[in-house]
Amino acid sequence: AAAAADSANNKPDRKRRNPPIAVMPEERKFAEERLSEAQAAATRAARTSITYSLPVTLKLQLPDKFLNHPSFKSDQTKFRQWGFDLDKSNKMPLDRVINDGRMPECKAVKYDVDNFPMVSVIIIYYNEPLSTLLRNVLSVINRTPAHLLGEIILVDDFSTLEELQYLDEHLQKLPKIIRTVRRTVHNGIVGARVRGAQEAAFEVLVFIDSHAEVSPGWLEPLLARIHEDPTRVVVPSLGSISTRTLSYNPTGSMWPPIKGSFNWRLTFTLVGADLERDLVGDVKRIAAVRCPVMPGGIFAIDRNFFFRIGAYDPEILYYGGEHVELSFRVWMCGGSMEFIPCSNVGHIYRDFDRFAVDPQLKANNVSVFKLMDRNDMRVAEVWMDEYKELFYNARGLHGQDFGDVSARRSLRERLQC
Repeated sequence: AAAAADSANNKPDRKRRNPPIAVMPEERKFAEERLSEAQAAATRAARTSITYSLPVTLKLQLPDKFLNHPSFKSDQTKFRQWGFDLDKSNKMPLDRVINDGRMPECKAVKYDVDNFPMVSVIIIYYNEPLSTLLRNVLSVINRTPAHLLGEIILVDDFSTLEELQYLDEHLQKLPKIIRTVRRTVHNGIVGARVRGAQEAAFEVLVFIDSHAEVSPGWLEPLLARIHEDPTRVVVPSLGSISTRTLSYNPTGSMWPPIKGSFNWRLTFTLVGADLERDLVGDVKRIAAVRCPVMPGGIFAIDRNFFFRIGAYDPEILYYGGEHVELSFRVWMCGGSMEFIPCSNVGHIYRDFDRFAVDPQLKANNVSVFKLMDRNDMRVAEVWMDEYKELFYNARGLHGQDFGDVSARRSLRERLQC
């Protein structure tokens, strides 16, 4: 019943009680399910009949109580509630033009786009304001070749933000390539991403954070790498969108390039790439950069490869650990991971305590930081072998509970990672 409700495409009931903060048995069972090939084929066939002209435009239409929200009275209250200037975002065009962050060498590359696979773009959101969410959607539609964009799947991790009740009426004005999925459980990005991946009908999955915007030419460089080798997981160059001005600062031209890494606390870090060992390609200036770990919010992966190597650990809850776990698993189970400098995506690095403004965490007395420790311990126990002692020494978590990891250890054994 919970799985069926999770699939429903109707407006959520804002009066319902807060859901359990856990991985429910129904969700565990449903996590093993995905579209059948017949269902996916039907979705792909239906997509061929959908056409639209670019650019697609849309205006934000909200009642005054949202456009003049009490939190907009001062920077302090705006940032405490939203982590960025939402008032400014609401006044900006949803279809605004942003910088093309590509280097000239990137623009000169000719891709075999006629043979590229189509993508399912999956955007996870929880209480994301409407203007940033819709601007994200419009950026994907307007800056992606239509013959490569199979669908956009919006997965709501059981939001409670009142203005999101107006999402559907905005989406009805956009091309009919958008599907919404509303979960009945609020337990974080792992469950939401897997839920979106289960619904995806196209060959490549592209996960995008809800407060992001893609820039021109963003998709083709990612697909080129996966088209050559479906075991590659690729990450665009992530530039910052200012929390105050919402201006976009692309980073794809940075030299020497950087790559994702980690320390023994399993904290994600950025370090300089080794120009001899890490660059993949003949033109070093725009070469893919091999990286041990990705930040986790925005990446592309072959759909079959994603599920073959175990999707995500369903017991990683809320936030943290999932990006390191997937990165370790990709490398150890026969894949590779790369930063792609010719693909540029902007991201709002929100400046606030996201957990302090989550009403469901407060209502259910959830200690997110204890769960984050538990998430990281699960990564260490399954994937780090003897090196897990370095993690435990760095974090001081000896003897803490990390749950049952037998299924993930069996996965590793079965895949011979």
